[in-house]
Amino acid sequence: MTPQESAKHYLELIGGADKAVAAAQIAFDKGEYRWAAELLNHVVFAQTDHKGAKELLARTYEQMGYMAEAATWRNSYLTAATELRNGPPKSGINNAGYVEMLIQTPVERFLEAMAAGLDGPAADRINLKVNLVLSDTRESFVLWIENAVLHFKKASPAADANATLTLTKGIFIRLIAGTSGVKDTLLSDELKIDGSKIDLVRFFSLIDKAPGNFAIVTK
Repeated sequence: MTPQESAKHYLELIGGADKAVAAAQIAFDKGEYRWAAELLNHVVFAQTDHKGAKELLARTYEQMGYMAEAATWRNSYLTAATELRNGPPKSGINNAGYVEMLIQTPVERFLEAMAAGLDGPAADRINLKVNLVLSDTRESFVLWIENAVLHFKKASPAADANATLTLTKGIFIRLIAGTSGVKDTLLSDELKIDGSKIDLVRFFSLIDKAPGNFAIVTK
């Protein structure tokens, strides 16, 4: 079951949202923050407009954040507390200011991100193969979609590819980072395309980019 569906059943067993919040308050006062968060999560998922549960959960996450030794956990807890009080961010991070840093990142990491961002349902029964050639770093990769999964390998261009895209690493990063539009970039004079431009646009159109303003606690 989804968290939202299971949360409703848990609240039925507990006796309702108010009883769950009351029990969480007792746990909070005892310093049992993890148990308090467990109870309050059910309320927040089942009743997203329950202000008492959201505020107490925010306070609980703050305490857990203050107690965390690892910065990653602390940041996650405090970010969650902020979201519960103010909602998710209005917009994601603008990658335009990080291009100089991203250009130092190995190309494989971007290809892994592309694979994770593939729209599986849209890619169902689609078989496409694309050669990616970086003219400045002299690297070559073969990317292909099969069984709704994006695969890649570092290799010479495949002869049976639908298209071959030749460009610099900087342009490729701007394309993947979303600082320039897919269609505008692929039709630019800054790069070279051999084969089907239509298939190339189809290939990259199947890659979704996380919006960066999604909720991490309430959904």
